[in-house]
Amino acid sequence: MKSRIMVSMLVIAMTAALIGGASMAWFEDADETGPVHFQAGTLLIDIDNNFFDTLVLEDMQRLNPGDEFEWDVWVENEGTKKLIYDILICWEDILGEDLHDFGNRVGYGTEPLSMIVEFHIWKDGVQLTSGSGLVGTKDKPLSYGIDEELAPGETHTYTIKAKFPTDAGNEYQGSKMRAAFVAQAKQVHEDAEYGDFECPLNPWPSTNYLNKSAQNQHRPGTQGPHVNFVSNTSDSVTLEFVMPESYLAVFEYRVDGDAVDLTTNPTLHPFGEDPHPNPRPWMGEDETVFGAIAVSGVDSVEHTFENVDSIVEIRLALGGERDWDFQWTPFFVQGD
Repeated sequence: MKSRIMVSMLVIAMTAALIGGASMAWFEDADETGPVHFQAGTLLIDIDNNFFDTLVLEDMQRLNPGDEFEWDVWVENEGTKKLIYDILICWEDILGEDLHDFGNRVGYGTEPLSMIVEFHIWKDGVQLTSGSGLVGTKDKPLSYGIDEELAPGETHTYTIKAKFPTDAGNEYQGSKMRAAFVAQAKQVHEDAEYGDFECPLNPWPSTNYLNKSAQNQHRPGTQGPHVNFVSNTSDSVTLEFVMPESYLAVFEYRVDGDAVDLTTNPTLHPFGEDPHPNPRPWMGEDETVFGAIAVSGVDSVEHTFENVDSIVEIRLALGGERDWDFQWTPFFVQGD
């Protein structure tokens, strides 16, 4: 018989670097500084429950060849029965050419990060996985075949390591990837099986570039709400917010990753409740509203973001018509 499953999910998002503004360039050279290390959090599993929880990590907007990252992850049995668990990975790719306009630069952003980023799982100093990671060809979800027993209250510690190889070229410029690591449980007996599981990553309906170039698959041939790069300095970014349709578009922004104060700004991106379905299944349950610029009707608004250290990001998830929505899109200051 199949056991009930409880899955807990750890999401890692990464974006290959590019030089923002009116010009593009090769990836930056970086000194060997060793891997960047994070304490990610705990994946909780319980054989008597059936749900999943998501922990979103740092979004690596400037992923350069040779960069390495490590995450400490704990798998904990919070139930009352011994179980066996596996660790799986799901992933979603968005090509750089679908996110950015590279002009006449041929070959930029044409390949997915999953073709080259290496993911491995380590435990007690031993690498449990082999090969080069995903290599863009494996079925989702990909099982790592851990199959470890875990007693009630017991915790196992893993380190997930990711590396962007030093020979990565401009075909990966601006490409984006989200990877979800999943802990899945089954009962401890010889006939037990892991339950069916579908990858929980939902792609956003569109991108800023697809809206601007009238290539949105939901509205082919129609230009949608989008953002144009205007200019930048060493500490500012000027953007034009465009709404070609006769209703409201609300563009959220964050500067150098800063969010609004959650104690004074309510969550406006909740999951739907019966009988109303979730209107934004591609967003996290705990998403909140950031600062925003609204454009109503067939109009455009130009805005300069000042005192910027590195990056301004724009997202479309408010206003009318969800099939125009796009994920955080980066715009950089000069020289960054």
